[in-house]
Amino acid sequence: MTTAVCPFDPYAPETVEEPFAFYAWLRREAPIHHLPRAGYHVVSSYELVRDAALRVDDLSSKIVAVLTARADETPEILDLSAMNPIVDVLATVDPPRHAAQRRLTNQAVTVDRVSALEDELRRRAAALVDAAVAAGTTDWMTAFAVALPMGTITRLLGLPDADIEQLRIWSDSTVATVNGLLDANGFADAARSAMELAAYLREHLAAARAANRDDLVGELLRNVGPGDDGLTEEEVLSIVFQLFVAGNDSTASLIGSALRMLVQDAALTAELRARPERVPAFVEEVLRLHSPFQGHFRVALRDLELGGTKIAEGSRLMLLWAAANRDERVFPEPDAVKLDRANGKNHLAFGVGIHHCIGATLARRQAAIAIETALARADLAPGWSSAPVHIPSLFVRRLTRLDLTARGR
Repeated sequence: MTTAVCPFDPYAPETVEEPFAFYAWLRREAPIHHLPRAGYHVVSSYELVRDAALRVDDLSSKIVAVLTARADETPEILDLSAMNPIVDVLATVDPPRHAAQRRLTNQAVTVDRVSALEDELRRRAAALVDAAVAAGTTDWMTAFAVALPMGTITRLLGLPDADIEQLRIWSDSTVATVNGLLDANGFADAARSAMELAAYLREHLAAARAANRDDLVGELLRNVGPGDDGLTEEEVLSIVFQLFVAGNDSTASLIGSALRMLVQDAALTAELRARPERVPAFVEEVLRLHSPFQGHFRVALRDLELGGTKIAEGSRLMLLWAAANRDERVFPEPDAVKLDRANGKNHLAFGVGIHHCIGATLARRQAAIAIETALARADLAPGWSSAPVHIPSLFVRRLTRLDLTARGR
């Protein structure tokens, strides 16, 4: 860990909006850096982020606390133990419990179950694009990037379409609990929304159990049972909660970033129209350049060493996927879109190891369909009067809105 003085204020609005110069400084000068005025380290080089993510016996994935920090305030760590409406599962649980949860969730989120959504997904994508085109200039984040994955995850979980708007509000508030920039009051408000979402999903699970539904939720509920080979009721609730929130937010971020990149690069747009088989490679570059989750948190379970730096038991770390994904030692010309990268899928946007995102395949497929549909059915151009900005967050990277002017093709 270096003692170099960081020339960036990590909490300043301009750094939060465009953190990549800060990330480059971290990789070059301080790949393990104690965040000033805060209680945790950030890990930024590809090698060290990957190493840390794979050390599941040394570093816990459980979210025991979150940072709250603003440019003009002293950061503090908020203990989540009294506020968390769900138990740790999947991305936020450690071995050995993780193995059973992952196995049983994989059995529910089957390839066939996801593939069955594709025709409907294409129909909805076309309808959403056509509606946005008819509107002329509109916010494509709301009208398309958010609407498409929200419709997919609600359908996958059997949630009613009539509740989508309320579900979106709850989802956004839940994500805000870990953005690192809320004050204590803002965090409390967001946490209340997360609890309301958990209560809603609990009622949904009770109805699904009574109906003995033959869908993803029904499959998870049938795995409730005693012993290490079964799930608890609270684990099922938490798995559905995590699938819903992470599933729709990350994909909305991915689609929004892709659309912005396309309208700002006519040559790239023309290439993908001429060679639509290259869209999946473009999706990987969007994931690498604008990782929907900037990083994930870890807690040291014991004294350890990482990259020659001593980390004390109980220390908190943030593994910066977004910084690692622009590491020039792994990805030459890291800030450029290169559709022919030999290692294009080696980015860490979905994590690595046992906690690799369980919805990665679905996210990639939705994004590819969204891009293919938009390119085929619309000519898009920037419709904003000022540059689009992202939700203020140290954790997620998602545009607040994306005003585009569209004409049908």
